[in-house]
Amino acid sequence: MRLRSSADSTARQLLHESSIDATLLDLTAIKLLRSDSGAGEQSIHFDITQYDLAIQCFTVLFYLTDTTSTAVPTVPLADLRDTFTEGEKHPSATAKAKLTDARLHTERVSAGDAMIINCACPHKGKANQDDGRRYVLFLHYHPKRASKPDTEEQRYPMGVVR
Repeated sequence: MRLRSSADSTARQLLHESSIDATLLDLTAIKLLRSDSGAGEQSIHFDITQYDLAIQCFTVLFYLTDTTSTAVPTVPLADLRDTFTEGEKHPSATAKAKLTDARLHTERVSAGDAMIINCACPHKGKANQDDGRRYVLFLHYHPKRASKPDTEEQRYPMGVVR
């Protein structure tokens, strides 16, 4: 309980400092993500499958080890709207071109660093390139007035690679 409470409190403070009213949000999920060396590669995805809800939701990542950050686009969120499609529809070729690895940014982060991701922002976890295990604490927030989303279901604009 102490870890959950202090992580939630710290995440809410970061959201507030980023001009996000965390008092309007509920904590949906908290997960400890672990990746061995060479593991942890993800396809580009959105954490929520419906755009109208995704734009109101946030994921806070706390990096617990020195590692490489989650890969995120360097363009404004508004410029990425066409990458988020509904149902089984895939984005246009022009929209997909915005989601190449070359257009996603990562950087080295230290244990204790954090990242806030709006859930309408496409992103991906990069493979752990370090020798030891990578640990990241994942906290997801949704609007109190909305139903609790399933954080195990993501939207993959490029299709799921198996």
